[in-house]
Amino acid sequence: MEDPYTLGLDNFHLFLQSTLTKENNQQNPSLHINSFNFRGDEIKREKDKNTFRIFVLGGSTVLNAGVSYSNSFGKLLQDKLTKEYPNKKIEVLNAGMDGFTTEHSIIQYLFYIKDFKPDLIITWQGINDMYYSCTGNFFTKGGYQEDYSHQLGSLAVPIRQYFSDTNLPLSVHFHLVTFDFLRHIFTYNFYSDINPLLNTNVAIKLSELKLNPYKPTSMKNFPSINSYKRNLLTLTNIIKNDNVPLIIGNQAFLYTESANNPKIPFQWYMQRNCLKGQNYPDTKSLINGIQLFNKVTKEVSNETNNKFVDFEKEIPKTKEYFFDDVHTTEKGNSKMSEILFQTIKEGNFIN
Repeated sequence: MEDPYTLGLDNFHLFLQSTLTKENNQQNPSLHINSFNFRGDEIKREKDKNTFRIFVLGGSTVLNAGVSYSNSFGKLLQDKLTKEYPNKKIEVLNAGMDGFTTEHSIIQYLFYIKDFKPDLIITWQGINDMYYSCTGNFFTKGGYQEDYSHQLGSLAVPIRQYFSDTNLPLSVHFHLVTFDFLRHIFTYNFYSDINPLLNTNVAIKLSELKLNPYKPTSMKNFPSINSYKRNLLTLTNIIKNDNVPLIIGNQAFLYTESANNPKIPFQWYMQRNCLKGQNYPDTKSLINGIQLFNKVTKEVSNETNNKFVDFEKEIPKTKEYFFDDVHTTEKGNSKMSEILFQTIKEGNFIN
């Protein structure tokens, strides 16, 4: 397991909330973030004629900061493709980021990645959009909103801290927001899935908790599924209009009824993030939910005539391949690189 990283003011992004930067390599060299804030080797903005450039979009399951760059699917895929196509300079850039949803990916692609003239886009999404269905907890305000504006995400802690005390004068609030807020907002990681090491430590602590007063309940309604489909269709159409090939994968996961441990309250990070009062979604709800999102992923892929990759089916649901509910181990990354390599090769994406 790799060391975690923290986010500072340099990581702040007005529309994406946060991005990694090359400075994060000082805390965790295995991240291998390049000068353009992608996880990968250094590149030139303008491609050489023989360069084939691949970008991978998504959330923490794409970034997978818990696995070193040398053992990540992106590096392994780049090495496999370089060997297979020796006359091409293959670049695989991991543009994933902890907490990113399909909305983040649209913004990221449209206003940044497309300028790098990608030759192929790969994406898999689902889990972050899925937990955006949750409301009434620490990370949300009000009811569900189709534009995801109810989710505070990484801003939850400072917003709760600086705006919850209404007894302070307005001038004091202004000072806190303009100075302390901007200086400290990204000093710590507030996403529940910000890094796998945190998940492991949290799981250990949770195992020491008593089940009372927490109790699993059925979660049957996932309103963000409609926004997810809208966003994924928008992303695919934008990429299609740029004449860039696209490979769409679904969300691999470890959720199984047999893996459920009734002695540990909210053992999966989605359960912690969707904790509402004393209730959290049970494992069966998580399975039904992620399968619903994966179903929509496949439907969108078919509707838009894009290549679909069934990660859920291909990656075994064991702790050899997952170190938590959705983040893959080194072995999982190796399997993922093999799947993508065969998909790209058999689909003749590189000529």
